[in-house]
Amino acid sequence: MTYNSDKKLKTVLLAPDDKGIKKAAMLIKQEGLIAFPTETVYGLGADATNRNAVEKIYIAKARPQINPLIVHVRNEEEARSIGEIPAIMVQLIDKFWPGPLTLVIKKNSTSKLTKLLSSGLETVAIRNPSHLIAQKLLESFGGPIAAPSANLSGKISGTRASDVLEDLDGRIDGIINAGVCPIGIESTIVCATENKINILRPGAISYQQIVDIIGLENIKSASNYKNIESPGQLNSHYAPDSPLRLNALTPKPNEVFLSFGPLPLNTLGISLSEHFDITEVAVNLFSALHKVDSMAKTYNADGIAISPIPNTGIGYAINDRLKRAAYENSLM
Repeated sequence: MTYNSDKKLKTVLLAPDDKGIKKAAMLIKQEGLIAFPTETVYGLGADATNRNAVEKIYIAKARPQINPLIVHVRNEEEARSIGEIPAIMVQLIDKFWPGPLTLVIKKNSTSKLTKLLSSGLETVAIRNPSHLIAQKLLESFGGPIAAPSANLSGKISGTRASDVLEDLDGRIDGIINAGVCPIGIESTIVCATENKINILRPGAISYQQIVDIIGLENIKSASNYKNIESPGQLNSHYAPDSPLRLNALTPKPNEVFLSFGPLPLNTLGISLSEHFDITEVAVNLFSALHKVDSMAKTYNADGIAISPIPNTGIGYAINDRLKRAAYENSLM
């Protein structure tokens, strides 16, 4: 069976209660697509063992099939039924699972996952989310759920149900409406090479947090990204429709401003954090990008200017997202 991408679906909003979660799990079992909250961003979930269901994710998001998907699992035991976990990763699992850490591991020959979600790779990206709704959905479904971010491919990730609805209304079956995602930046993705950890994508867990657990001597130099090794490595991603200008101290005439700190007087824009709180910036980033992009269109602005963001802690992941967002559509 091939998914009919021309058929417009009725996207329903489901309550984050037992009834809504049970309904969402049933729809996933029926090859449906359900957006659900995690601690990082909303994910777009489908049965990870069903090729037809996973194909629908790629079509609904207009996502290139060279870009693999993250699989969400209930626990370490389920992860081990899917792939081989190197010993050095166990320290990270003990500290950061459940939580915003994704492991890229070699698939077991007995894994029931559909090959489509791995984009031809011998590896699979897995994580155990800590968000209570995500945990309850996984338990109600009873198996692994493939779930990239719930947005159109290359566009801004959604941290609120309204963000998801704006992008995917009519393209997916439902959304569990559970408010704002508490972290706001996607998971950190790691693999193990020669018994050392390689950070493939910076995220909610910082480089320093990983070093603190396994030691600097067990960190491998970063991947050069010449080949796609995991989800989240495309150069152009998280992009609004309006051009971006990064590291702007002040906006130019006819720019919308996304500020770090208080928004200057008589300036059109939004503050990511009035109190220079980098954690608050992470929570607000994607939703704020949605809002300033809408402002830029409404006022026919030339583009969006964004304040410099400190490149420490989670700020490194924030700057990674902003760099990708500006990759193909930037203002000089």
